[in-house]
Amino acid sequence: MLSLWLATISKKYKRSSPGQNTVEMAVVLPFVLILLIALFEMSQVFFAYIALVNATRDGTIYASQNPDLATLCPNPIPQVGSAGFLGMDQKCKNFAERLSADPIAALLDSRAMTIARPVVSPNPSQPNPDIVTVSISYQLRTFTTSMSMPIFDRMGLPETYTLRYSLFMVENP
Repeated sequence: MLSLWLATISKKYKRSSPGQNTVEMAVVLPFVLILLIALFEMSQVFFAYIALVNATRDGTIYASQNPDLATLCPNPIPQVGSAGFLGMDQKCKNFAERLSADPIAALLDSRAMTIARPVVSPNPSQPNPDIVTVSISYQLRTFTTSMSMPIFDRMGLPETYTLRYSLFMVENP
């Protein structure tokens, strides 16, 4: 009984407008695609940022155990495998390799990464252990870096995004 009534109602109010679904899809599809691309872009940025955070944590732990890195290492530290890297002190090499390991494991380009020399500053609350600060930056090129629209070009978006992270830790004597 109920199904017969629903069938009668649906026949009575059924519209015959061929192509309406196609037009609706054509209107909605660009917005859905832009939303998906933005979601993909933000996931790339977040993924790279988490890799930098993990690398900086590893490097800060190592630098807190070796505070002499602040005087031994050049600023900025050369990239792992470069000519300047080979002439560095072994502690600086270990520090740079620790910082480069997580981003490389995350398939990030290590050539776009800049590692700053650790900074040791006095701790205002306690006289003996100092504070060690490690900073790292990364030039991220995303999926849409090479994309541009015919009229709007890149709509003011940069070619690369600079991700920076700094972490400090009390020196571990």
